[in-house]
Amino acid sequence: MLRNHFKEIILTTLAPYVDDPKFVINTVEYLYQAPHRKYHTMSHINYCLGQLQLDNHWDVEDMFLALLFHDVTDTIEGSKNLFRTLVPTHPKIKQIEYLIDATDHSKEPIVWPQFDYATRQVEYQLQASAATVRDIDLAILGEEAHIYNKYEEKIWDEYSFVPRRTFYFKRMEILNRFLALPKIYGTDYFHKYEAQARINLTKAIKKLLREASELI
Repeated sequence: MLRNHFKEIILTTLAPYVDDPKFVINTVEYLYQAPHRKYHTMSHINYCLGQLQLDNHWDVEDMFLALLFHDVTDTIEGSKNLFRTLVPTHPKIKQIEYLIDATDHSKEPIVWPQFDYATRQVEYQLQASAATVRDIDLAILGEEAHIYNKYEEKIWDEYSFVPRRTFYFKRMEILNRFLALPKIYGTDYFHKYEAQARINLTKAIKKLLREASELI
C-alpha cells in the first residue's frame, strides 16, 4: 500500500481536481496489486516517491502524480490514459503525461517529447523534472548488488510467462541499451548511482548469457 506520508501528499494534490481523491488512490493501489506483478508493485512506487527530493523541484506535485501512475498499467500509453480518465480536469495533464513518458525506456536514443512553451525557462524546468523522474525510475540499477539481484529476481518472476530463451535475449537487449549510454543518469543528484549501475548491469548480462547458453 501507499505509505501514509505519500498518500497525504497525493490526496492534497488531487483534491482540487476530483470529487473523491481516495477513489483514485484506491484504484491505483488495486491495479498495482495485480497477481502477476512482482516488481512493478506499490513497493516500487513507494521506492520511487522516496527518491524524490521534495524541496528541490518547482513542480513536485506533478512529479508525484507521474511517478504514481507511470507503471499502473503494462504500457506507458495505458498509464497516461488511466490518468486522463481518473483526473480528467487536471490543468496540467500534458505536463504530467510528459513526465510519464520520461519512464519509457524503450526509446533509443532517449529523446524527450517536444513541447511548445511560451518561455525557454518553463521548457527547461519541465525537461529537468522529466530527467529526474527518469533517473528515479532507474535508481534501482545502481543500488548495492544484493538489492539489485533481488530486483532482477522479481523481474524474472513477473515475466515468467515469457519463454526463457526469449526472456534472456530481450532482457539482455534492454540492459545493454542502458550500458551503452554515455551516462545512465542524466542528473547530477543521481550520478552517485552510475558506477554501481554499470557493475550491476555487466554482471547481470554475463549471468543471462551463461544461462541462455545452457539452453542451447
